[in-house]
Amino acid sequence: MVINPQKHFESARQALLDRRYSQASILLEELKTASQAKNPQILTLLGLAYEFDNNLDQALLNYELSLKLLPEQKDTNEAVARIYQLQKKPFLAIEANKQEIKLNPNSFIAHNNLGSQLGQLGLIEEGLQELEQALRLNPNNNSVYENILFYHNCSSQITLKDTYKLACKYSDSLYKNHQHYKFQKQDFSNKPLEIAFISADFNRHPCGFFIVPILENLDRQKFKVSCYYNDKKNDDITELCRQASDAWFDIAELNDKELADKIYNNKVAILIDITGFTNKGRMGTLAYKPSPIIISYLGYFATTGIQSIDYHFADSTVVLAEEEKFYSEKIYRFPHSYMHASPYAQLAEIKAAPFLENNYITLGSFSTSRKLNSETLKVWGEILKQLKNARLLIRTQLGNDSQYQSFLENRLIEYGAQKEQIIIKAFVNRENLFDAYNDLDICLDPFPYGGGITTIEALAMGLPVITLYCSKWMGRVGASLLKSIGTGELIAYSQEEYINKVISLANDSEKIISYRKSLRDNLENSPLSMKNYIRDFEKALEETWISYN
Repeated sequence: MVINPQKHFESARQALLDRRYSQASILLEELKTASQAKNPQILTLLGLAYEFDNNLDQALLNYELSLKLLPEQKDTNEAVARIYQLQKKPFLAIEANKQEIKLNPNSFIAHNNLGSQLGQLGLIEEGLQELEQALRLNPNNNSVYENILFYHNCSSQITLKDTYKLACKYSDSLYKNHQHYKFQKQDFSNKPLEIAFISADFNRHPCGFFIVPILENLDRQKFKVSCYYNDKKNDDITELCRQASDAWFDIAELNDKELADKIYNNKVAILIDITGFTNKGRMGTLAYKPSPIIISYLGYFATTGIQSIDYHFADSTVVLAEEEKFYSEKIYRFPHSYMHASPYAQLAEIKAAPFLENNYITLGSFSTSRKLNSETLKVWGEILKQLKNARLLIRTQLGNDSQYQSFLENRLIEYGAQKEQIIIKAFVNRENLFDAYNDLDICLDPFPYGGGITTIEALAMGLPVITLYCSKWMGRVGASLLKSIGTGELIAYSQEEYINKVISLANDSEKIISYRKSLRDNLENSPLSMKNYIRDFEKALEETWISYN
């Protein structure tokens, strides 16, 4: 077939702009054949078409062919790094971003991505250095600010005051010109209060599993419940959230002002954000203050610095009274933990403790890799050094990556563990998750970025969770949960005490068996069970509304 290369190329570009990615890739494949795969511009554009069409293997193939022909392509190196990140190959992504920085030292995108990738490996301080360089190169980029703020919470070297100052600077820098809406007084004395949740996580995300029971159990005589969904992913949890809502809005295509107008026009009284500075948050919309009351809840665990957000739902364990000065929001404290203990789940049968058959204790943690930092691994390495017959089973999203397995093993060995004590596996799907907890005798909470929903899951499977009470909110969630169910003896207040508690419990087989028999009942009969928690949640909404009026 004879083709006109220029017309073909322009047609392919237009197809990309029109989001007809399959058509674009067909046209570009024809151009690739006609040029004998020797035109780097065609190959890069073909890679982009495949990437947008979620064909990552073909995208990577064409990007790499392009780089072989013309190695010093800034954007293409960056694209390769992006693909490796999507494929959960962080070490290759890091190398690609370093190559991009070598070619273009002032690429804030490469520094930003490199910082995030280092943070994902638990190299928090190294990641923050790259993110701060990205911020110097582009001081008004919200993505960089939000990444830094997120990783502040993963570092024990950064104080609450530091995070507060940066969050306020971020808000002032990006949102100072956002005009707030004006509201007329609304009377809900004879009709349900209009509340809305906004999130990108109404899906198979921990927050999605957590929010379903709240949506299902809110009293519809008191509240009308809407959900604003900022993603295009649809799964069974999305459908459950949709069914449990009185109104549902897909908002991923709306810009910040369009979304703010929609919320305002829908007369939402209380808007509850459950994303914060995590993936696909809508802080730019919240900065317009589209509802009289805005609450930060669940998905974020520090101040936002955004003056339009009125409240942060918390409790007396995660935020101390003397720390309120480091929050731009008012702190509303739940009487027990601010989290409930009834996430949507089909719990597995609790089986006998594995040490009974194995003749050794299996410690474990099911955690994202960014939580597995040097502080945590050093303590775990010391525990394994002292418990020479114990095993440590880590499940993480990078558990199938051989480079990551070696990286994590080597760090634990450096801190005193033996190779044969270390077992690294990938996460399992939700259907098999709870049974996977049956492989553990004792659960270890990482720090300073500890578990929340994973802690609840472990407790529901009869596993004692040893947690370290840290200097920031995210390192206190475990303590908040354990206090609320009457197992405060599992909380350590120093690294030395953490080590001692694990070793003591590992040597107390009767106690491990006792916890295995009692912890699920403790949760189900605690103030954090949904039947009890929902009353506290509804009271919090009513009291914040009364205070506004």
